[in-house]
Amino acid sequence: MKNFITLVSGFLFVISIVSAEPKVLVIDWPVTQKLKSSMTVLSARSMPYPSGLIDKANAVHLPVYLPSAYAYQETLQMVGEGDFYTVTVPLSAATVFITGDRTYQQDSNAVTSVSTLAKELSFIRAEGMVSVDFNRHGANYTLSIECDQPDDDQRCTQTRFLQQVYADLVLIGGQP
Repeated sequence: MKNFITLVSGFLFVISIVSAEPKVLVIDWPVTQKLKSSMTVLSARSMPYPSGLIDKANAVHLPVYLPSAYAYQETLQMVGEGDFYTVTVPLSAATVFITGDRTYQQDSNAVTSVSTLAKELSFIRAEGMVSVDFNRHGANYTLSIECDQPDDDQRCTQTRFLQQVYADLVLIGGQP
């Protein structure tokens, strides 16, 4: 009987996940556009971003942030569509990732949303990576670094490196 109850509970849990409806967070575009304009003035003095990066950034419907120290690297790659993007920055013996997402799940039977916005900044070390979740302008982001030698590389044994990358993020695109 206990196995049957566990099976039924698991089945109901799967059904509740399947019945969840995707929703989209509201972006504060006026503030985003003002910030983007001020950052464009700064980046105009610098070298251009890698070919096609701005077009990819402007194809997504949320603000796109890059680590400023690595924003001009030709090896930087971005994949994005609609309400989601991810940027990969290969470094020597490590990789930095930033992911932006403005979607969340809401249970169709729930009165209140089950989504949570990343509010507190907490740099976490886990499974050989350092990461931080945060919210800007209504979208959720994750910034992380993964090291080839996570137990020996200070970028992954301490949070200081990722804290600096976070402090130097620049807004490069995104459209309503």
